[in-house]
Amino acid sequence: TLFRSAIWNAAQPPDWMKDNPFWRAGETLALSMSPYEFNPLNHNPLKRVLKAAVDFGAVQATDIKLFVAATAVRQARARIFTASEINADVLMASACLPHLFQAVEIEGEPYWDGGYLTNPPLWPLTGEDTPDDVLLVTLNPMTREETPRSAADIMDRLNEIVFNAPLVAELRAIAIAGEMIGQGQIDVGGQGPYRHVRMHAIEADRWLSDLSLRTKFNTEWSFLNDLKTRGRAAADEWLDSCLGAVGRHASVDMQARFG
Repeated sequence: TLFRSAIWNAAQPPDWMKDNPFWRAGETLALSMSPYEFNPLNHNPLKRVLKAAVDFGAVQATDIKLFVAATAVRQARARIFTASEINADVLMASACLPHLFQAVEIEGEPYWDGGYLTNPPLWPLTGEDTPDDVLLVTLNPMTREETPRSAADIMDRLNEIVFNAPLVAELRAIAIAGEMIGQGQIDVGGQGPYRHVRMHAIEADRWLSDLSLRTKFNTEWSFLNDLKTRGRAAADEWLDSCLGAVGRHASVDMQARFG
């Protein structure tokens, strides 16, 4: 595994090269090829790794509410898989980037990465039998201080915006619903899909904004440990400043941020 990781990381271009127009032209050419062309046998070692590393029987039997999203290609709809449905194919579908991998077929329907339509799916967490507090942990920065100018930085930021868009839409809907509930325009006394949700967030902006899109392909152990350190620091900061809000009120001003 370490040997494969070393080969993969050695194959990644250095940061100075990604702005080279010839390299960008090569990337464009590579994207012009379909995974059905450059990988006709649909070989993907990740599936074997998942089957070896994950006890899907235990996942399917758990009482924990677990949701995984994938995008139905032909219907352009998000499908939310619950714990009892989750297997290796579902996880492969939820992370299937269509310019790299062939669509994953489940029950005759091809699926792509769920992030295109819901990233992550929040609406299953607003049901009647779910907690009143929702903690969102983001992985892509929402805001950046500088305007991207190089071709590589523009593509990186565009990728972040595209994958953040479904999340922003869901958060805005939650904010609007919360405001309408507060104004008495929506009755939450009876059975229905609307209720108060106290939102909290550990956001990536300050902790991950110095990392480029290329680092998503970095599998070096030192880098993974660095991500772990950043994550723990972000979590500790949130616990110190926002834990007291849990069970009482939201620690994110939804209306100001997304309303």
